[in-house]
Amino acid sequence: MILKRCLMVAACVAVVLLCISAVWAIVKPGGKDNKSDTEQQTVMEVEAAEEEKKAEEGQETDPTATATPEPSGQGEETDENGEGENQEQTDQTNADAAAQKETVKTGTELNYAVPGWQVDDTGWWYANDDGTYYTNGWQEIDGQEYYFNADGYMQTGWAVVGNKGCYFTEEGIYDPDKESKMIAMTFDDGPGDHTNELLDILEANGAKATFFMLGENVVQKGADVIPRMVELGCELGNHSYDHPNLLNLDAEGIKDQFDRTDQEIAKLSGGQIATVARTPFGAQDDSVTSNIEKPCIYWSLDTLDWDTKDVDSNISAVLDNVSDGEIVLMHDIWPTTVESCKTIIPALVKEGYQLVTVSELAKAKGISMENGVTYYDFYPGEDATAGGASGEEE
Repeated sequence: MILKRCLMVAACVAVVLLCISAVWAIVKPGGKDNKSDTEQQTVMEVEAAEEEKKAEEGQETDPTATATPEPSGQGEETDENGEGENQEQTDQTNADAAAQKETVKTGTELNYAVPGWQVDDTGWWYANDDGTYYTNGWQEIDGQEYYFNADGYMQTGWAVVGNKGCYFTEEGIYDPDKESKMIAMTFDDGPGDHTNELLDILEANGAKATFFMLGENVVQKGADVIPRMVELGCELGNHSYDHPNLLNLDAEGIKDQFDRTDQEIAKLSGGQIATVARTPFGAQDDSVTSNIEKPCIYWSLDTLDWDTKDVDSNISAVLDNVSDGEIVLMHDIWPTTVESCKTIIPALVKEGYQLVTVSELAKAKGISMENGVTYYDFYPGEDATAGGASGEEE
């Protein structure tokens, strides 16, 4: 009996102990890995401090965090669609294109992704397989003859190549059957109030001219027009400083007239001086021309525009008498002369004439001009230093 009671007591104690153990298991802390709230907060603060330190040092923190784009002008981050990366690639492509264009101008060899014909704002050029491009000469491409200038661009229209005028179509193809007729339009006594209008006409028709200028007029009216003459490829000529009769001056006086004019022209032309000269009134002898120290240019067709001051007379004087190799004399100080050129110049171009500078005309006819020598015309097969025109320049 006593034993039976002891066993019952022991069983009850065991049950109580099991209940107590179960309750303790529910309410007790989770061991060393389960810290108190205070301990957990401390851990979070330490981790946050470490993340902030990494961010300040430029290290990557949470790889799932969203990057904040930098302000415009301070760099770009790539977004989820890659738009920032695409813009960066586009900017680089544009920069590369600009660099390639610059290499063409400087003549540096370059590698181009797609060889063959290329075009930019200046014109057409040709990229070879080896990274070079054609420059300053003739080249046959696909059975056609082309000419490329010193900058590597394809020639179109009329051009003096070697000692003759050559015609190239709008596609740059050389046309050997097209006869070249060239003349030099020359204008004396300027610049004047109407010179810029004349330059407008020349530019609109792809024409050039030679301007024999007076030094005193260069000082007064040259600032706007002389840089434009240079830009359009016109030739700068010297017509003395104040238009004296040079036969009445000594050697020192003659040199002074042309030296002073050259100095004034150079101030406005980027340092260029006149390449050719013309004496006032056409008055000259060997003593005069030898002291000018430039090729001296007379004329073969005198329009007498300074005398008639009539538009119709000017038009007839040129269009009824002009021929290949002509040196035409006019004056850009007269409004009637400039007005007549609105008809004369387009009509000449339509008739197949190439309007070039005096120096270009001489070169095209195979003549190398010399200082102190007078040239009257450049008619084919004739002596350019013989003869002379009737009439007297104003």
